[in-house]
Amino acid sequence: MKTVRVAAAVIFDGDRVFATRRGHGEWAGCWEFPGGKIEPGETPRDALRREIIEELDTEIAVGEKIATVVYDYPSFRLDMDCFAATVVKGALELREHDAAAWLSFDELDSVDWLPADNEVIDAIREKWHDTRKENSMMDSKTVYPFDEQSLLAGVEAMNACGPRTTGSAGHNRFVDYIKTEIASMGLEYKSDIKYFDRWEAKRSSIVIHSAMGDIPVHVSSPFPYSGETPPEGVTSEVVPVLGKHLDFFLAKDKIAVVRLRDFKSVYSGIAFNRKSAVPDGLRVQEYYKGPVATAFVKFPFLQVARDMGVKACICIWEKMSDAMVEGQYLNFILDYQGIPALWVNETDGAKVLEACDRGDKVTLTLEAEKEAGAKGETVCAVIEGENDSESIIVNTHTDGVNCVEENGAIAMLAMMRYFLEHKPRRTIVFAFVCGHFRLPKFKAPGAIGDQATSLWLHDHKEMWDGKEGHRKAVAGLTPEHLGCSEWKDFYGEYRCTDPVDIEVVYTGNKKMDEIYLDSLEGRTKVRTVTLRGHNFLHFGEGQSLFNAGIPEIALVTSPDYLCVESENHEMDKFDPDLMYQQTVSFIKMAEAVGELDAGEIGKADGYTFGVGRV
Repeated sequence: MKTVRVAAAVIFDGDRVFATRRGHGEWAGCWEFPGGKIEPGETPRDALRREIIEELDTEIAVGEKIATVVYDYPSFRLDMDCFAATVVKGALELREHDAAAWLSFDELDSVDWLPADNEVIDAIREKWHDTRKENSMMDSKTVYPFDEQSLLAGVEAMNACGPRTTGSAGHNRFVDYIKTEIASMGLEYKSDIKYFDRWEAKRSSIVIHSAMGDIPVHVSSPFPYSGETPPEGVTSEVVPVLGKHLDFFLAKDKIAVVRLRDFKSVYSGIAFNRKSAVPDGLRVQEYYKGPVATAFVKFPFLQVARDMGVKACICIWEKMSDAMVEGQYLNFILDYQGIPALWVNETDGAKVLEACDRGDKVTLTLEAEKEAGAKGETVCAVIEGENDSESIIVNTHTDGVNCVEENGAIAMLAMMRYFLEHKPRRTIVFAFVCGHFRLPKFKAPGAIGDQATSLWLHDHKEMWDGKEGHRKAVAGLTPEHLGCSEWKDFYGEYRCTDPVDIEVVYTGNKKMDEIYLDSLEGRTKVRTVTLRGHNFLHFGEGQSLFNAGIPEIALVTSPDYLCVESENHEMDKFDPDLMYQQTVSFIKMAEAVGELDAGEIGKADGYTFGVGRV
């Protein structure tokens, strides 16, 4: 018997779901959940988004899978994946059905369903019951001295500080804000100051000088800490090179053009090793891709270009939408390169490549501010617990470029307010770390493949190493990148593809994994996978705790807009309610760790090696 694979959307609106009625064919008059066939090469989620656009002229965000139904019709077997969904854009206009209805929980039996769809009803009822239960649990917000609005106010105050790249005026204002908030709680704080040479782009442009006149090229973003030109820029022919260090000799005394295609050919199991998932079956993206991955892996060796006499570099994003790559502050983990470089999108990159073919000259301008002895400040505060000989480290970074990259500090301030009212069993050390966006200068001496927290750990062993009267850290918690919705390129359009981006969470051992999963109870918004550090890779500031042998739980959601610098700070992609729920989860984790003896928590696992599970 032939098997037909389809995907169906159970579109929720509060306490209602959306149903459609067939207007023709053998099953005319029967009701179903909208959707359709999964085409070769499509995932069920992608097929569902496409079908709903075609059937209802509406964009949806596809959530968790509700059920998989296998039903034998007389002439074929139907294999149907059913997903919860919500409307992102559109009015659910009927293009293929003759009627539609929003049905409440009590009205699900009021229509005549298709046989296969009828089997979904029990799963919907179960989900509805769970959702009502979760909502009642999440409504107990009065026990916490903060809510979505106060967290939103904190994020807006952070945004008002201005751009917050490491050591910038905006970053220093944000650190001052954190210190003021800590002092307002009646707590003392300690500061560590580190001085470094800071670079910040101020003005950039590209102009092609063709026989038909000058052609301006839109600059997506400057390449951080690349280099700078004189105010008049540098003018030369443009020469395509293969990237990395290859062929740069061909561009001596010229401007090199490097094409960086979306990095999507390497299996994610090289970087990740999945442990658990909620909902069950959720997977890490199978192939490592997107602008952050592409920039971190495929970046050109600019210092090699400099040493071969190249005047400047133009880096072209390819196979990624122009909207996705706009404003990307990448690659931020490199030291000063000594050669100006700019990013351009694929559309404008085509103009540059045409200029290469014609032999046109191009003027590239990148003016930058260079500040010797700029200040970077890390702040630490302590809330003493009943047991002051042991500690829990809570850490995040304070430098970044938008509302989600460094909002972990706002969550930590909320946690501090809670634990001032509810004395913890163990002392909690809160470290607001500087240097995540200037890692070459903010690492522990000799640290390789580590994060800025490594420098703080190196300088403050009295807080965690348990030696000579020092506190012993039994666990660590790292909140980063809270409140993220998912935005992806979808058939060439960059848009919201799910209200909740996958929460990537590293858990340092089996017990910490259990603690994290238990903290999700009552959450109404959750899509998460837990990971173990793998092949010496562990993204985010939790890596320093992991490397120090401290069992940690580290949230490091990684949306494609994570490093985007924009006028609206990416606030259109931020959900304060999700941030609230995640912050409550971190409080639950801290309390759960506090109830366990050090032996029950256990030691941190080490890295795994090889090809991991995704």
